[in-house]
Amino acid sequence: MTLLDSIKSHGYWEVVIRPTRFRERRVQNIADLEKIALASQVRMRGWPFPCDERGRLDRFEDYVASKVKFLSHRESWRFYQSGLFVWFKANRWDVLAENEDDSNDPGRKVGQRLSVGDTLYLLCEFFEFASRLALSGAGDQRMHMDVSCHGLAGRFLEIESWHDTRGRHCAAQSWTLSRGYSQTELLADGRKLAFEAASDLFQRFNWDVSIDVLKSIHSR
Repeated sequence: MTLLDSIKSHGYWEVVIRPTRFRERRVQNIADLEKIALASQVRMRGWPFPCDERGRLDRFEDYVASKVKFLSHRESWRFYQSGLFVWFKANRWDVLAENEDDSNDPGRKVGQRLSVGDTLYLLCEFFEFASRLALSGAGDQRMHMDVSCHGLAGRFLEIESWHDTRGRHCAAQSWTLSRGYSQTELLADGRKLAFEAASDLFQRFNWDVSIDVLKSIHSR
């Protein structure tokens, strides 16, 4: 089983960021592409987005890539000379539950929960990274983002603790945001856009939460 197969065997996130206008060799030099990827990394909480193996990426014909399998982190991504960025990561709580195998706690089973805090951080990282790419040599005046969270059906939304699952369940299998943004939007409103996306996702868990409440949770 490949790492990507392993990621997709759990609940997982999928992110695609690209310039709206396609240019096959937007970044001419593969070494420059690697520099852009590493310079655009977002570090909001210690673990970078996207993650690399100690500042080193694998180089291929028209893209650079990295794969990481460490503790609860399983992720794989590619960044093409066209400016296309594709990233996958397993729901880290599924990986933790799989490793711990605590059958006495139903909240610690694979496929049982989605963390509000982790989701807010991830979405903020996605939009911050997109804003940095937009300003780089791999970006453009308009960028398109596809953000998906898969394997949601049957999960509970964990807001404060493992056991805070009252009425916060999801029937939808997946959630997807697909939208184009200008450089100006991403730079000026990236955090707001992330909270709006989170609010839309959390509605699938029967939680009609305001942006102000999400800001408060994220600031804790």
